[in-house]
Amino acid sequence: MRKSVENQSGKRAVFTICSNNYLAFAKTLLNSLEQFEPNVDRYLVLADQMNAPHHLYPDNATIIPVEDLGIPDFQQFAFRYDIMEFNTAIKPFAILSLLEKHGYHSVIYLDPDIEVFAPLAPVTKALDAGASVVLTPHVCNPAEGEVMPSDLQFLQAGTYNLGFCAWGRSREAITTLRWWARRLEFQCVNEVGRGLFVDQKFMDLVPGFVEKVAILRDASLNVAYWNLAQRDLQFNGSIWTVDAIPLIFFHFSGFAPQNLNRLSKHTPMFQGRTISPALAEAMRSYADKLILNGYGLVPAATYAWGHFKSGTRIHPSIRKMFREEYSGWEGSPFETFEAAIQNPSQMSPQIAANFEHATPIVPAHALYLRKGLNWLQYMYDVSHEAGAKALANWYVDCVGDEWQLDDRLLAPTIARLSERPSIASPPEPSSGRSDVSLVGYLKTTSGVGQIARAMLRTLSGLPYALEARDIGLRVGGERSHTRYEGLESKEVSGRLQIFNINADQIAPVLENIGAERWCDAYKVAVPFWELDKFPAQFAEPLEQFDELWATTRHIQAVLYRQFRDKPIIYMPPDLTPEMRSIRDRKSFGIGDHEFVVFFAFDFLSQLERKNPKGAYEAFKRAFPVSSEIKARFILKTLNGQYAPPDYASWREELLGDQRVTLIDTAMTHGDFLALVACANAVLSLHRGEGLGLLIADAMGQNVPVVCTDWSGSVDLINQQTGYPVSFKLVPTPEGAYPYVDGHRWAEPDLDHAAWQLACIYRDPETARLKARLARSNLITRFGAGAASAAIARRIESIFSKSDHPAAMISQVEKARDSNGLLDNG
Repeated sequence: MRKSVENQSGKRAVFTICSNNYLAFAKTLLNSLEQFEPNVDRYLVLADQMNAPHHLYPDNATIIPVEDLGIPDFQQFAFRYDIMEFNTAIKPFAILSLLEKHGYHSVIYLDPDIEVFAPLAPVTKALDAGASVVLTPHVCNPAEGEVMPSDLQFLQAGTYNLGFCAWGRSREAITTLRWWARRLEFQCVNEVGRGLFVDQKFMDLVPGFVEKVAILRDASLNVAYWNLAQRDLQFNGSIWTVDAIPLIFFHFSGFAPQNLNRLSKHTPMFQGRTISPALAEAMRSYADKLILNGYGLVPAATYAWGHFKSGTRIHPSIRKMFREEYSGWEGSPFETFEAAIQNPSQMSPQIAANFEHATPIVPAHALYLRKGLNWLQYMYDVSHEAGAKALANWYVDCVGDEWQLDDRLLAPTIARLSERPSIASPPEPSSGRSDVSLVGYLKTTSGVGQIARAMLRTLSGLPYALEARDIGLRVGGERSHTRYEGLESKEVSGRLQIFNINADQIAPVLENIGAERWCDAYKVAVPFWELDKFPAQFAEPLEQFDELWATTRHIQAVLYRQFRDKPIIYMPPDLTPEMRSIRDRKSFGIGDHEFVVFFAFDFLSQLERKNPKGAYEAFKRAFPVSSEIKARFILKTLNGQYAPPDYASWREELLGDQRVTLIDTAMTHGDFLALVACANAVLSLHRGEGLGLLIADAMGQNVPVVCTDWSGSVDLINQQTGYPVSFKLVPTPEGAYPYVDGHRWAEPDLDHAAWQLACIYRDPETARLKARLARSNLITRFGAGAASAAIARRIESIFSKSDHPAAMISQVEKARDSNGLLDNG
């Protein structure tokens, strides 16, 4: 990377723009420019933050961070646009900076997916002749075919392709660039129906604005899929020609090097056998250069302005809402706008004027969508509660599901809809009958068992007569926990009965304990579920419960979509960090200088959902065998006797890698936590989690976490507290998970996971800061105080007459103050 030069009077610059995921394209372009235009200063305007490995950036160009271009209200500007719109919107600002701040007499822009094959003689000749603007049309002849692109598409996209343009420093050029910059500050959008196509369509007006405009119809310039059908590309082994003259630059728009059977994703032309030998050679050569320059090493999910500060993904409709309704927003929308779109009280004046009587249950984003769709206005009258609730349900069901809106954006609306007072009432207190019964896998070594024991610990601190009923029915795991045997009861007599058991076990458990004896009790179920929909076959047994508790927002959303007529209460469990044993790395056979990636799972929790194979693959991509990094992958398993038959062959593969440690022996929970604490990173590339206890254990031990950014683990990990991994929601393969044919789960991006692991290795100080914040958030949101306060509030609302309200408040405050920490530091 070269240092910037402030004043280059009389000189020429050439530049490109890209985000980190396009660095390989930019490097390929800049290398070709260095070969054929060695005397022109080269620049890369980085439309991203500089957080990729140093070697992926070009060393033959000066890098200008986009924040240095002087774009007004930059945070709002970046928020308005998606990555493609953003990269094109900054173009006039970059040209003005090079002409005015850096003092160049002319500037040439080329898209990063261009390769130069010869000097840019026609362009430089036009600039030297005094041209203020140099443009190339998409086509130089009519394109009347039926296959895209045709001249009808050019009418929509613009006459001139803005993958190339050049500007001389003249008064009319500067005036036009400033006009263009003002337009792109707010209107660089891909809305062809409105006559706008990012930065490009505006150029149709420039020949009318600028006297000294040069429109180059040279067939050797800007050759691409949109004009290649009109041009003859040839290669004789050493020289590239087009229409018998030397090719100057080829624009590989829409090209992917992993698919050499298609020139561009934007057209059905030039695929398979229709690719000429010359074009095939150009594609092969370009693909090789891209791969050599690091293609695919920077995931798109790393784009700096693709998420809110919290890590919540920004949907295009949210950017559009911000552009159209919130032009005067103060501060950074990446930090503050997420709350505004969820909260009906923060509607823009434009939206609020149309919804004077809207009830506060509908989020501002849903009201914005309704405003723009006539059929939604017809269907949902939000001036009364029923219509408002119906619109909110449409938002949760249709927008959330079909548009794949980030679940975090839906959570406040679901909470408003589902967290309501109970309808039924528990029986009055009576002698010989407990206030609260907890039913769960209290002795079982499992995630659900651990949560049941945590809930019992919380309930035992409240002023109610408590009894506990352990369930061993159909349990395959170890059953050795005895800590709460003093509260055990063979009866389930409580006025309030809480069933903390698996959803598929509800019906047999109710039958086994004889629940009909106490049929007047107020019943609460705490079911867990990991995927996107609750199985219909488990819904009927839950209908007999008065309300449902959800330990994560994901479970609350899944349950709400199935049970609209029940209160569904968010009830965070007590995940207070527990004490680990004194075992260290040496006792586990781990070297002092090894970078350790850890994962653990229970075979009873389904191998495919836990996805240990994905975790191992991400580890290998982050730390190839050829790497000099001393990395180790530790896999801890539980209940290996239930492993599926195909696990044996994969186990042999693991054992064949000297960097893998496989632990399938039993250990105490204290030793397990000590093992977690030995790791540099905990990796969980699950396809769905109800909660994610391994993640919570890592947070409690100050270990950085890399995990799939979906389902229950979202409550624990975000961009501030860890390293979330992007994903795609995909149909669950047939037979891969019980009860869920037709449901969906997350397929994590393994390249992004590898990237996140590498980030921890490269920047351990940031990883430590995130881990410390993660532990702090765990204690605040999932500690003893938070769990006790939440459950006490709800029980008090269920028991309309509390026998000891003062005592209960005292207990809650005491728990909140102490947090019950057991960690040894």
